[in-house]
Amino acid sequence: MAIKKYVIGLLVIAAAGSGYYAYTQKPTLPPAVTKGDITATSTASSTVSTEPMKKESVSIGVIIPLTGAQAAYGEGIKEGLDLSADGINNTARFGIHINLIYEDTQSDVKNAPAAARKLTSKNNVVALITALSPISLSVAPIAEETKTVLLTMASLSTKLNTAGPYVFKNDDIGAPIGTVLAGEAIKRGLMTTGTIFAQYNDGVVEYHDSFLKEFKTKGGVITGTEVFNADTTDFRTALKKLIAGKPAAITVMGLQRDCAIITKQVRELGYKGQLLGSLCFDDPMVLAASTAAMEGAVMTSTNGVPTVKFTELTQKKYGHDPLRWSAEAFDGLRFLALGLARAYDGKTPVTGYTLQNALALMTMFSGEAGEATFDKDGNAHRALHVKEVKNGKIVEIK
Repeated sequence: MAIKKYVIGLLVIAAAGSGYYAYTQKPTLPPAVTKGDITATSTASSTVSTEPMKKESVSIGVIIPLTGAQAAYGEGIKEGLDLSADGINNTARFGIHINLIYEDTQSDVKNAPAAARKLTSKNNVVALITALSPISLSVAPIAEETKTVLLTMASLSTKLNTAGPYVFKNDDIGAPIGTVLAGEAIKRGLMTTGTIFAQYNDGVVEYHDSFLKEFKTKGGVITGTEVFNADTTDFRTALKKLIAGKPAAITVMGLQRDCAIITKQVRELGYKGQLLGSLCFDDPMVLAASTAAMEGAVMTSTNGVPTVKFTELTQKKYGHDPLRWSAEAFDGLRFLALGLARAYDGKTPVTGYTLQNALALMTMFSGEAGEATFDKDGNAHRALHVKEVKNGKIVEIK
């Protein structure tokens, strides 16, 4: 069968879990693009009809850090996306082939807008994927301008919630992460803490702020707060200041590399109190890099426990357990695919407009990273998990 080539987005995935989603009845497309007006839902399988249709070659642009200080995010996301694409490309009944076009930000947000311009003009993609709040915020205006669907990952900034109708957010906002962590600290009798956080990331700032507010509201005392920037690798001076306040816990909030270094350095300085953390602690790579420094650490995370099937598929393809953000990336690609399954009629190329309208109908998706519900603006809401490090492993506290 001949392959008709044009660039659209993604179709559905046939690997690792059945998944399901809910949507409203397909409407006649309105003259103006809007999100919302979801009044009722129905449930459908994540599989697509096997009736013959033209073989379509589809592409999507992915703007993530593959090198530099934030490369761990890119690695986990890339593995999840590639595994998802395999589910389509190696299943004959899906009349589609996925082409993921990667652009490396080199861990510098300044490179993201140029990458988005290239993908939307030269490569003519209808959909983009980005990771980390600063990158996603820099690309969102371009997505809106070019009417290109943007799916953001590992991006918790609330600014993205109102970035426009073409922006869909695969993560919740950051505030609950800090609120739940503060409650867990108080429940454990940790009434004093010093905090250190990444001021260069909007999402981190938001959940740090919510942690401070909730901790103080519940009677906790903040003994000190230190900030750091993206290029920081020596945190000892800031950590010495926090340790001097003799807090029962030190709360660490940043990106993956930040937290791996901080946990090692704070233990090297002799601090023996409790470590509290957020998303950056919930990562096997961070745990491995920090060696024994994270033992006993407590964290809040939007990441659940990968299913056995997903873990087996990841081990088979990559030779290791799923990395942080792989499951969300796997699900995110499937989310886009389900939208395309509704937007594509087998004849007419999908546009950003028709894909946006299809995705705007989605109200819920369940996959490898757990269940996500979507509000009228396309923003995901996820359950929070409290975890701790026990005997060198990250386990969920039931």
